[in-house]
Amino acid sequence: MPSHADQLARALDGIECVIVENVCSLPLNDAAGSALAALLAGRPAVLHHHDLPWQRPQFLDHKGPPTDPAWRHVTINAQSRDELAARGIDATVIPNTSTSILRQAIAPGCAQRSR
Repeated sequence: MPSHADQLARALDGIECVIVENVCSLPLNDAAGSALAALLAGRPAVLHHHDLPWQRPQFLDHKGPPTDPAWRHVTINAQSRDELAARGIDATVIPNTSTSILRQAIAPGCAQRSR
């Protein structure tokens, strides 16, 4: 049976740009976030953040979302954007909205092929 990482790699094979909805924001499933970040390294992706670890008491020691030069970061509010900026991560604010609007606003290439 293929590993979860292999299954993820197959699922994303040929995808031009991946929108990551909050998977890498909080350490709720570190294994999934780490596997996804490793797979997306160097590939176009949009990391859409709803919550950040330092905004929750139980995750204060977590370093926060990964980043890569090929990725764009999007937050749902200015506070989170500013907190990421203080940690060296540039982000764009798009208030909590549908994924289709997110695709049009920040990553037009993602709208061409999605799963």
